[in-house]
Amino acid sequence: MELIVFTHNDLDALGCMLNIEYKWPDVRKKYYHTNYANIDEIVDEILLYQARNGNTHLLIPDVSFSDNKPALTELYKAFDHVTHIDHHMYPDGFWDDYPNMKVVHDKSKSATLLCNEYFGNKGQNENLDKLSYIIDIYDLWQVKSPHFNVAQDMNEYFWRTEKVDLLYPIIDNGWKLPKNYTEVVQQLHSEFDGAIASYEKR
Repeated sequence: MELIVFTHNDLDALGCMLNIEYKWPDVRKKYYHTNYANIDEIVDEILLYQARNGNTHLLIPDVSFSDNKPALTELYKAFDHVTHIDHHMYPDGFWDDYPNMKVVHDKSKSATLLCNEYFGNKGQNENLDKLSYIIDIYDLWQVKSPHFNVAQDMNEYFWRTEKVDLLYPIIDNGWKLPKNYTEVVQQLHSEFDGAIASYEKR
């Protein structure tokens, strides 16, 4: 079996992918990412791939369909099994049209943390739990957290480096951030401090 995974393209999406890989390391997966501007295009790609290959299982973490319900309906009709894990806001009764869809929804948690808990990963891998925790802090913008600065650094590192392709370097490093993390973050801080000094000089 090959699992189709349709997710966002941000740090929270990476956290979802890490938890998916930890849960099912031996299951083949085909990942698709959306920036929302291209959601219809990506859905078309998924449907074309599914029609050619006969995939039966679709997992959708961290993609909001509140403004594009027809896209979700197309996916629901195409796959035998659909699981939607999300934390975005939806109108009441949104999922009533999808009686066979497994829905995991909680606005108080990031999609990463929802995956971590729903898949039973929590408490199984300390490094994965730490990453999931920090990603949750950033994604929910928990500015009062003592680890918020660390979470911001992780997000900046994500966008500066390989983005969602960080999945495999993190796994290969024992579910820890890659070894260049500290060096890259220090460089980011230096660039930021230099920019502030330049503005102040002006």
